[in-house]
Amino acid sequence: MKKTIWAYGIGALALLLLGVFFSRSGVYAIAGAFRFLGRGPETVYANDARSVNGDEGEIFPGARWLAADGSVIQAHGGQVQRMALPDGRETYIWIGEDKTSGHLGNAAAVYSSDDLLHWENHGDVLIPPETRQQLDTDPYFAALYGALSSEEKDAVFAAYNRETVNERPKMLRCAATGQYVLWFHSDDSTADNPGYKYDVGMAGVAVSDSPFGPFRFLGRSRLSQCPPGQLDCYPSSKGEARDMNLFLDSDGTAYVVYTSENNKTLYISKLNESFTALSRDPAEAVCGEDYIRLFPGAMREAPVLIRGENANSGQTA
Repeated sequence: MKKTIWAYGIGALALLLLGVFFSRSGVYAIAGAFRFLGRGPETVYANDARSVNGDEGEIFPGARWLAADGSVIQAHGGQVQRMALPDGRETYIWIGEDKTSGHLGNAAAVYSSDDLLHWENHGDVLIPPETRQQLDTDPYFAALYGALSSEEKDAVFAAYNRETVNERPKMLRCAATGQYVLWFHSDDSTADNPGYKYDVGMAGVAVSDSPFGPFRFLGRSRLSQCPPGQLDCYPSSKGEARDMNLFLDSDGTAYVVYTSENNKTLYISKLNESFTALSRDPAEAVCGEDYIRLFPGAMREAPVLIRGENANSGQTA
């Protein structure tokens, strides 16, 4: 993990400096650079009216990408990785937000592929209920949540429904349990700030016996906090979790990588053996052992860690 931290830090610093250069160069200068490369706005706009399904043998930025069933792929803010299936086979799994419902209440959708060009649509694998009653009466939801008490079902619906923000779904397979674990940015308004849908700032977790679902929502929570003596860039709202990703190291240890402190600081926090929670409660966690903080105040988003043969690396927007 030490190699991961160092490589991630160097990569993020390079991207930060690149961002400073771009901001000083101006938007038009950036667009001109892309036009010079022949892969700029004109290419994207030209592809906007185009539909592709992988038979073309290449990927077209801006085009509508169709799954094998002819539907437009809905997997926004997601993740593509090689993953083992329950039967032992491996394939590429693409999980992301199904935004057909708009900005709020998005389900998580999954697609699979053997070549990264042709994708099979497995549909929505984590679906938010529209009403609290559905958890009792709808066969789909009753199969997932029927064993819960009425109070526990109330908590599920309050945290995950068609009016909540459900973003950035990511998935790992836990070898210890055989389950597939899904983490996502879970958000909503609060009583103190009813007009703002990003006031809760939590991480949601769901599990399934298959990457193709159905996933059962377990709950949501705040994550690691800035320790005393360090620069806290948003002390009024500790433990926030927003843009996030998951990382499985070569030793089998899993981490959640996310933005916190109102997106001003990156965190990497170790997960427990089942990948369903942090390895230690945030109130007891030790910075440098259970989690680390990167670039306080640097305003980073959309983090990703990449496992390499000799060292790990990272990127962020």
